Amino acid sequence: MTRALFLVPVLLPMAMGMAARPPAAGAGGFISSLVDAGYDGIRLEAIEMDIFEPCTVALYSPSVVLGGCLAGMGGSFVLDLRMSIHGEGWTIVDTLPDDLPVALLDSTQIGSIRFIELTVLDMTHNARRDTVYFVAALDLPPRP
Repeated sequence: MTRALFLVPVLLPMAMGMAARPPAAGAGGFISSLVDAGYDGIRLEAIEMDIFEPCTVALYSPSVVLGGCLAGMGGSFVLDLRMSIHGEGWTIVDTLPDDLPVALLDSTQIGSIRFIELTVLDMTHNARRDTVYFVAALDLPPRP
């Protein structure tokens, strides 16, 4: 499954309305903390995922970015969500067994991302499918 993610600067209420379904509990607090940290461009994408089936997400960012934060948030049944970020000559993999992988990236890394891969590795209640949320937050330069 491949999803293209187009990143545009949005405000918190707009970011919350972009998901296909209401965000998981706690997502609003996480988004609020990103806004408070100074991230200007925030995108929340809801993705229906099956266990052990990787989902590739493409990130299209503006040409000038000061840095960013990428995160995956597991839904109600997700226990372990892996996020792999692949760039030109580098890869970052969050291998901690949790449902909230987070990566802070600098401007060079954000600009050279080729793709991001999300994989659900463990779920509760014998669930086979759940909604996962992908968050991309960019620190954009000030506008004149």
